[in-house]
Amino acid sequence: MNRALLVAVVIALVSVAWVSAVPMPETLMVSQARVQDQTLVAVETVALIHQLRPVMDVLQARRLVVDHVLVSNAIDRENKWVRSEDMPHFPVRDPMSWELLSMVPDARLYALFTAADLGGYGDNEPPYEPGNPFPTNGATGVSRTVTLEWTGGDPNAGDMVYYDLYFGTAAVPPLMASSLTMESYAMADLTPGTLYYWKIVARDNWDATTEGQIWSFTTVPNDPPYEPVNPIPPDTGVDIDINANLSWQCNDPNPGDTLTYDLFFGTDNPPPRVGEALTSPAYDPGQMEQNTTYYWYILARDVWGAETVGPTWSFTTMAGANNPPYEPANPVPADH
Repeated sequence: MNRALLVAVVIALVSVAWVSAVPMPETLMVSQARVQDQTLVAVETVALIHQLRPVMDVLQARRLVVDHVLVSNAIDRENKWVRSEDMPHFPVRDPMSWELLSMVPDARLYALFTAADLGGYGDNEPPYEPGNPFPTNGATGVSRTVTLEWTGGDPNAGDMVYYDLYFGTAAVPPLMASSLTMESYAMADLTPGTLYYWKIVARDNWDATTEGQIWSFTTVPNDPPYEPVNPIPPDTGVDIDINANLSWQCNDPNPGDTLTYDLFFGTDNPPPRVGEALTSPAYDPGQMEQNTTYYWYILARDVWGAETVGPTWSFTTMAGANNPPYEPANPVPADH
């Protein structure tokens, strides 16, 4: 065994003994590692990670040693690589070699960890695949106001799981919300009669991810407004005040839909349009003619453009009082 290898193994054993004997808080572990050597050689690092395992999760140990110690030395990181195609983020010193690293159990495995690749190795397992969607996959007639739900979780006790929601009308939906901590998401004002796609990507606190399947559902189709009813003045009414206002009632079968109205009114049948996009079911036609028949109807329209034309109603205004002329008086010349 050459001198460099012997020194490395001895230091590794010292590291093992130190960590095994005294479980330290994370800040002290970092401090002790830096005192021992500002940039640990690969064998020391692997041994240290192994010995931290009784104290913390192996990925926590890797993050502690590699992130806070190894990558802190930029000068060493520039030129000291071991098989860069295999370990692009693991700096070591000459005369360290891949053969030396391979003598340490799991050295290659732990050396492959990087700050950007925390999942897929070691003791961490990725989250469970998201499942049990609500609405169920392929559901139809789904309310335009719905709470999406799914199940998730993680096989590693204590791991936090976050969810990214992809949602839209494209078959490969775009990201809508990220880092959700609940297994649900409330949706509102969805377009009626529309096919939506969605999926969930679960991510644990080590950035290991599991992508769920793409699910779909179709919202309830839009229904047109109900026919306008209850006209005032009443249909075929007579003796209607010439200053009367018009009003009616109308509703929509889809909860939340708002309505606007076009009013057709006049003495011709069919009458012309005199009001458009009215937001209230009432209209002041102004003073009307006496003893005249008027015709009117309503076109109701919802926010999605669906329309319903109501029946034509009519009424006749009052004729007004007819009094005889006054008796002639005050003759000139005066009556004698």
